[in-house]
Amino acid sequence: MQGNWNHGLPHYRCRFPNEYALANRVPHPRTVYLREAQVVPALDRWLATSFNPSNIERTLDDLTAGQADSDADNAAEARVLAECNRKLARYEPPSKPAPTRRSSASGSPKSRRSGPWPKPDSASEARGEGGWAGNRSSTSSPR
Repeated sequence: MQGNWNHGLPHYRCRFPNEYALANRVPHPRTVYLREAQVVPALDRWLATSFNPSNIERTLDDLTAGQADSDADNAAEARVLAECNRKLARYEPPSKPAPTRRSSASGSPKSRRSGPWPKPDSASEARGEGGWAGNRSSTSSPR
């Protein structure tokens, strides 16, 4: 069933496929509309009674009993879980790539370099400029 608006009012609509009805010899209308106002009051009373604190244990037992829980299902789930745990135990995460260094203080993606860095220019380092070979400005003057 699904919610549906019909003539400006909320309804529940049940669509029954003809193929299913014919194959299973079930007499059922193709589509049934049920006005929400006809269902909700009775549904609210049933829920209030079922989940009342004096009935909650019985309701939970009924809900649990209604669940399909076979030993075969549990065994199959246990096998799948055991296999997943074996795979996780053998898993080795890939080694982390070397961190990339940034060529400017802004750290913008355009300033990132990957790969080896050039060797520092020993003359500019000696002067305390911290320059890199090949990165000198042609307008700078030596100190």
